Amino acid sequence: MARFSVRFLSGKLMRHTEVRLVIPSLDLHDAISAPGGYYSGRAEKFPLVIMLSGFGDDVEAWSRRAEIPELCDKYRVAAAIVGGENKWYLNLSPVDNWPAFLSEELPDFLCGNFSAIDGGRRILCGVSMGGYGALHNGLKFPEKYKAVAAFSPALRPDDYIDEVQHGTLKDKFLCARDKLPYMYISYGENDFVYDDAVRFDRWLSRNAGGVRVRFVPGFGHTWELWRLEIRNFFDKLKQKNII
Repeated sequence: MARFSVRFLSGKLMRHTEVRLVIPSLDLHDAISAPGGYYSGRAEKFPLVIMLSGFGDDVEAWSRRAEIPELCDKYRVAAAIVGGENKWYLNLSPVDNWPAFLSEELPDFLCGNFSAIDGGRRILCGVSMGGYGALHNGLKFPEKYKAVAAFSPALRPDDYIDEVQHGTLKDKFLCARDKLPYMYISYGENDFVYDDAVRFDRWLSRNAGGVRVRFVPGFGHTWELWRLEIRNFFDKLKQKNII
């Protein structure tokens, strides 16, 4: 499994930014017996999974908490892990245009510099604040993603952010209703936002073309749940031939 710390100058964020990139590679046994030029001649391309971290977390969160390198190897995907700097993945200012960074700049940089990444099979997922960011950006640009997953997503940003200015998640669902990618949303039944999530699920059932929330008994707002759910999500993607 190949792991990269990728640091580059972002025009959309107007600063250097860093992501963690994981791409499947040969294990020791296969590397020893691989022919010369294996990687330059490899035809296999890997779907790109952009993984958004939660509030207070950084680019290390997913790899540290959810065994992402092992999952990338098993499911044959590349993962780009993003830390949102507590900015909710919104366009908060001229130097914080996260939607353009996620939908345009980051995939362009990665696909342009790593030939093994298949930018045409793009997936967006996140936890907590990152789950909100995955929903907001996946619904803002539904044509760019094959699938979107939100694990225990916040349903609105912090009070200091004008949600109306950016569009509520309900607004985004209504606008994208006829062109939704595959959507996977889940919460633990012990989550502190459980009651709000139930009301959101009822709204989705009436307004979002069949999208529903998965509620998982016995879990709260924790990585214990999210480790389970990223595997379940990847299994669903495999069943649907998205990866």
